[in-house]
Amino acid sequence: MKSKAMSAKQLLVVLSAVLVGGIFAACGTPAAAPQVVRETVVVQATQVVRETVVVEGTPQVVERVVTATPEPTSAPPSAGEPIENVRISINSKLTAPDAHKQMGLGAFMLQYLVGGQLFRLNPDFSVTPYLAEGYEVSDDGLTYTVKLKPDLKFSDGSPITAEDVVYTFTRSTELKNPRNLQLGPLESVTAVDPQTVEFKLTQPFPNLLIGLADAGFSIYPKAALEADPDYFAKGPFVSAGQYVLSDWTPGASEWTVSENPEFFGGPSMVKNVTFVAVPDQTSRVLQVTTGAIDYAYDLPASARQDFPEEVKTFAVPILGMYNVNFNLERAKGQPWGDPKVRQAISLAIDRQAIQDRAFFGISPAAEGFLYKGPPEWIGVLPNGGKQDLEAAKALLAETDWPNGGFGFSIQPWGQRPGWTDAATIIKENLAGLGIEVTVEPKTDADAIANLNAGNYDAQFSGNTQDPLSMLKNQFAEGGTWTKWSRYNNPEVTKALVDAGFAADQKTRIELFHKAQELAYGDMVFIPISERVVLVASRIPRNILCEANLLPGYNPRIATVQEFTDGSGPCK
Repeated sequence: MKSKAMSAKQLLVVLSAVLVGGIFAACGTPAAAPQVVRETVVVQATQVVRETVVVEGTPQVVERVVTATPEPTSAPPSAGEPIENVRISINSKLTAPDAHKQMGLGAFMLQYLVGGQLFRLNPDFSVTPYLAEGYEVSDDGLTYTVKLKPDLKFSDGSPITAEDVVYTFTRSTELKNPRNLQLGPLESVTAVDPQTVEFKLTQPFPNLLIGLADAGFSIYPKAALEADPDYFAKGPFVSAGQYVLSDWTPGASEWTVSENPEFFGGPSMVKNVTFVAVPDQTSRVLQVTTGAIDYAYDLPASARQDFPEEVKTFAVPILGMYNVNFNLERAKGQPWGDPKVRQAISLAIDRQAIQDRAFFGISPAAEGFLYKGPPEWIGVLPNGGKQDLEAAKALLAETDWPNGGFGFSIQPWGQRPGWTDAATIIKENLAGLGIEVTVEPKTDADAIANLNAGNYDAQFSGNTQDPLSMLKNQFAEGGTWTKWSRYNNPEVTKALVDAGFAADQKTRIELFHKAQELAYGDMVFIPISERVVLVASRIPRNILCEANLLPGYNPRIATVQEFTDGSGPCK
């Protein structure tokens, strides 16, 4: 979108904040401020930023190639009329957009815009009907009857029926959708009539509605999916949601969604949204600064104070945690295969330094496995999670490696702001125990591939969900992260499963706390800090915002009606 022209000085400040801020975070506190010499040259369609950074008398040359920026799009009309085009930047491409399989960031964001769900989740974990008109629960808690809104249509004009909903859950089961854990003890899904769906459970499961609000159960036409096994391998495809995937080529760095003419909520305040995959953090900052991008997600927090005044920034909690998780299969016979060693590692980590230096104060340091707020949270980390190097050394002394003398690698997801810096700070911390850490940044795709293949010692990554789904995902048998870590503790699994079934709140919370206390004894996941991302936007918040629809990082766009009466999530 158009903005006031930036001076060379302003642009220099922005780039300095990103590049030099990252060096401060990675290298610890320098004795003197670095001297920076920058040369910017145009090489075909890119900008090359070269820096000589002098730290304590030692010159270091840094060269970054940043993506060329297209012409800014037009500003939103002052009268609050709908915007024709908005460009959103994220850090990865759209891959595997099938809602019923494992999804990456681009696919999650896509599904909350194009793949209608029965419900939408509120920040307090209550639900609001979306494609559903309402629901009823039987007295024994075993049957949920969901009524669809009348006259719902897919984007091609065909009716959305109960059979399409049933097929969604049948297909999800057949494909072993990793998000099926959120449905608990679901026994059957049946169409009572064209507008009514019945979900039957074998045991009461209060979290079922949260599961029904998840992007992993987005509804698509049964006839189209049955006719084409490769339906999601190409775009566009028919939508039940607010938008339709109108332009996408697999492997491309851009994809566009356009307003669904059949959407039950009516016209939207943005007609077309183009997502742009820009892995380089500096490029994302530069593009939103110059107006080539209207909204950028997951930016380096170091750049927050350096945007022009027309760009607003927001620290957005996404209901999750950053962790260091270990691969127990590879840990066999290694020092870090001992739970006491992993507990000592946790004690040695300076979480406050990570909060301050890697995430520039926006991600609160962890005190337990969950983000604070819900009653399921418990502070299981000793000393409130604060670094205690002496306690770490004392615990390590109880093992066969009292002085360390070993090492392992941590693979941070290098496209994510602050993650490599956080891993580097952990490396510094563990040197105090005589443990040598190698930091090996990976792209999102390579990191996930290594999780699946077991090709890693430890990763710095994150998880995000409602408390039950998140903890089951990490610690219960069948969870995605449990599989990736090769972890299995039947006691922890039982506590979490029983917590999910418990109708009595007191019992439920006691079981949650028990599960986390047991998990601390194993310390396969070392919690680091709460997941908070920085977004920058040129679009008014009552048009485009973030909604805590799990996993929590999803752009929401107001309909014209929501914009007019203020009824939507964007205020």
